[in-house]
Amino acid sequence: MDVLAAGLETHVGHDPLLQRGLDIPFILVTGGMSEETGVGFVARGAADYLLKDRLHRLGAAVKKAIDDRSARTERAHTERALEASEHRFRLMFDVSLDVILFIDASDGTILDSNPAAALLGYTPAELNGE
Repeated sequence: MDVLAAGLETHVGHDPLLQRGLDIPFILVTGGMSEETGVGFVARGAADYLLKDRLHRLGAAVKKAIDDRSARTERAHTERALEASEHRFRLMFDVSLDVILFIDASDGTILDSNPAAALLGYTPAELNGE
C-alpha cells in the first residue's frame, strides 16, 4: 500500500490487523516517507517498511517477516507448553501422599513443602519458616 499516493495515514491498513489480534506480517511499501515515520510504523507492529526505489530488499524483508512470525508462534507454543507442565507439576505436588520438600542446597532452608508434610506434624508454613 502506498500511503502517500493514497493520501492515507500509515496506520489505516495495519490497525485492523492489530485490533483483531491477527499476527499477519505487514510490510509497508511507499513512494516516500521520512525514516522517522517508517520507524514509528515498525514500532507499532509492522514487520518493515520499504521505499519503492529499494524494492530489491523486498525478498529479504518478506523472509525476515515470515521468520519473525514463526519465532513468535514457536515462542507462544513453548510458553503454553511450559504453563501446562507447571500446572501438572503443581497438581502432582499438591495431591501427592508422599512428603515433598524443596530445600535450598546452599543453606538447608526449606523453600516449599506439599500438604502431605503435615504427616511430619508441621504445617507447610511452619516448615517454610513463615
